Amino acid sequence: MSIGSINSLSYAFGYQYYSDSEYLRIRTYLTDKGRIPTGDRTIDEQTYNQLKSQELMTQQIERMLDSSETRDTENKSGSQYIPWADFMGKVGLDATGDVDNDKARTITEIEKRIKNASSDEMREYYTGLLGQVNSEFNKPMSTSTSSVMDYSGAASILGNLNRTMLVHSLSG
Repeated sequence: MSIGSINSLSYAFGYQYYSDSEYLRIRTYLTDKGRIPTGDRTIDEQTYNQLKSQELMTQQIERMLDSSETRDTENKSGSQYIPWADFMGKVGLDATGDVDNDKARTITEIEKRIKNASSDEMREYYTGLLGQVNSEFNKPMSTSTSSVMDYSGAASILGNLNRTMLVHSLSG
């Protein structure tokens, strides 16, 4: 059977296949994630972007939780608690303890991520983080912390992620 025959069969059954490598990569990704590609490039790209955004949010939440656990361990050993360290961890940065330097680095990184956001949801997420910068960097430094606050913040983020995923699953 030649490729022309396969294409003829594909069109006969209402499927349109694209030969470009980007769309093939998207179709492979969707299949790997248990989704069946529709054959409509626009719909498949939207689904791909939603899945990638959800994956990115999940990774950020996991990093935040890991950072929180690490910070709790450090605090128990007597290290100084840097209140904005978890906030910086949300954008993949480590805190130095220098409030002005850390704040400037965080703003720069968040602005870069807003500019390069792959979806409106991610852009909104980073814009929200940008709005929290001043309050996060004005917290007093101490040698103790409350794990309950760390995990309630993580629970809030998980709740937002679940809400986003639910809205997308109902609309798609």
